Parts: sequence; C-alpha cells; structure tokens
Amino acid sequence: RGGEISRIDLARESGLAPSTVSKIVGNLIGAGVLREARVASSASGRPPIVLQYDDSVYKLLGIDLGATHVSVALTNLRGRVLSWKTRVHDVRGDPEGALSLAVALTHAAIAEAGASLSSVVGAGLGGAGRGVGQHEAVRGHRQQREAADELEDSFGLGA
Repeated sequence: RGGEISRIDLARESGLAPSTVSKIVGNLIGAGVLREARVASSASGRPPIVLQYDDSVYKLLGIDLGATHVSVALTNLRGRVLSWKTRVHDVRGDPEGALSLAVALTHAAIAEAGASLSSVVGAGLGGAGRGVGQHEAVRGHRQQREAADELEDSFGLGA
C-alpha cells in the first residue's frame, strides 16, 4: 500500500471496532507518528481519509564501541541512516575518553541530521567482543552496562 491506509481499512484488517481504531489513530496523530495524508475517492458515503506513517518524527541511535573505534549511527524509525559518525580511538586503553567521544559524535550526528536529542526514542550500545573465558565475559558485560549507564546520564535518559 505504500504506507497508506484509512481508518476503516485499519478496523477491517485488525478486527478492532472503528471507534477503537479512531482513538488509537488520534493518539498516534497526536504523537506525530501518523498524519492524515489525503481524502480518498469513494463510490458512496463519506470519503475516507488516508493515513500515512511518518517515520521522520522520531529517531533511533546506535553506538558502537569497538576495540579501536567509536561509531554512531542516527536513523529514522524505518532504519534509514540519517547520519553516521566514526573516529579511530583506543577504546580499551581509554574507555572514559571513548564515552566522551561517543557523546560528542552523538551530538554531531544529531546536528548533521537537523534533529534534536528529544526526538531520539531508542538507543543501542554495542561493544567489542573478545572470545575470552566466562570470567572475562562477565566483567566485559559489567563494563558495557556501566558505559550504557554513563551514556544515559550524559543524555538525560533512563528512569
């Protein structure tokens, strides 16, 4: 369908009552995820309003702390990359500097995309694997959790 559907078609396909669909659609329009795109033609009755998904309102952020680099990707809700930033950095030798670099690259990616931090609704953090024993893997997991906590604090995220 090219990402367009009417409320009545949504009700028909989902099995939900039209009133329920209208309430949900109203909330999604209010959140900016859906918009009323156009009025469709109709053989009889009131012509339906076609809804369109807006993947540009909110953003997703991916941060990769590799062994020798820090990379940041900012995408729309469909996963299309809007901005990609990467820098060489000795992450294992300077983990604090790597986190500072991740914050700086994130702000640069957001600015390059013409977005705002408040539009980022999800983030993922990946770290370099080592292929080591269980003890080292647990320690690595703890370090990654600490890094995620520090990044959440830097961006004012979290509970």
